[in-house]
Amino acid sequence: MTKIDLFGKLELDNKKLMLIVIVWIVIIYIDFTYLMKMQLNSFSVSGKKVVYLKRDIADLNKELAQLKDSQGNLKDAATKKARRIIKEEQMPDLLQKITEIANNNKVVVTKIDPSREQKTKEATVVQIPGLSPIFIALDLVSDYHSLGSFIAGLENIEEFVAVQDFYISRQDKDYFKEKTALVLRTYVAR
Repeated sequence: MTKIDLFGKLELDNKKLMLIVIVWIVIIYIDFTYLMKMQLNSFSVSGKKVVYLKRDIADLNKELAQLKDSQGNLKDAATKKARRIIKEEQMPDLLQKITEIANNNKVVVTKIDPSREQKTKEATVVQIPGLSPIFIALDLVSDYHSLGSFIAGLENIEEFVAVQDFYISRQDKDYFKEKTALVLRTYVAR
């Protein structure tokens, strides 16, 4: 082997080496330009999501603690708040209170009909000695949220009133309002 052959081989090896280095530089350039850029962007986006999720979890834990506290308070309040049974003479006052709750919750009462007879045969009524059941049939027009607020308002009055039966149907004139036939049950002292 002569020096020229050796120099030619070295030059050829240098060319191969340079080609390999250039290919690696191109691969690294493409990787950093496109792939690493996308990966870094996804890390920054997911980092923001992690921060939001941690904040949401902390908020949920606070709300859960508040809910547990309020449940304890509700149990205490429920045991303290006994429902009052009205007398026959107080029935108009109860009907007035029901009407006021309906008006406060944007519920239109189209009919209110108290009766001693049960209109629906599906549910049985417990007979309590010394008390007579009274059924109050109501025809209402409202949206769902107002109806729910009305029923919640009925639950919060001090007189005993229970929902015996209800039927909700669509109102033809206004699709955002529903017609509700609601039957309430209460007891009056004899």
